[in-house]
This record gives sequence, structure tokens and C-alpha cells, in this order.
Amino acid sequence: MVKILRLPVCPYCHAVTRYGDVRRTTHNKIIKCHHCGKNYRVSYLTGRIILISIVSAALIIINIFLLKQTTGITIPFLAISDAIIVLAAVFVFPFTVRYKELPKKLQK
Repeated sequence: MVKILRLPVCPYCHAVTRYGDVRRTTHNKIIKCHHCGKNYRVSYLTGRIILISIVSAALIIINIFLLKQTTGITIPFLAISDAIIVLAAVFVFPFTVRYKELPKKLQK
């Protein structure tokens, strides 16, 4: 199972957070669990960097392949296909968020 593409879970009670809730609260630094009520820290930078790197490499390879192997490919076609792939990656962003325990002194 691929661990990078899963919805985040509470580090205390392991409750899974819904997709919409993750999208709304991604940029908050600290969130309260909807199940156990404990606070935890949101981490998304590492997962996003990995996802953006993979998508960027895939776009470069796809564009080079299409330009070399097919005739009649236009720049607007490549731009539209790239936009579709980037949009799909944006919908995957909540799966790259992770929740981490807060230090004891920050717990309330």
C-alpha cells in the first residue's frame, strides 16, 4: 500500500479525517481532532514536494514524448493536457497531509 497517498489520521486515536475537512484545514498550524478532541500539528510540505516533483517529471517526459513521436501536436494542446494533469494533482493534495503529535507542553 502506498503510504503517501492516504488521508491523514489522528496521531492519538487514529480517526481518519474526511477529504473536505482536510482541504479546509490544511494551512492551519494546529487542529483539534473531531473524535478525541486532542490537538495535533499539520504537516504537508514534504508530501507536496514529492507530489509536485513526480508530476513535474511526468509532465516533462510526456511533453517530450508527444513532441518527438507524434506529428501535428500544437502548443495549445500541450498546454491544455498539462493543465489537466496539474488540476488532477491539486485534487490529490489532501492525501499528502500528515498529522503529528504536539509536544506535551503545547497540549491543552
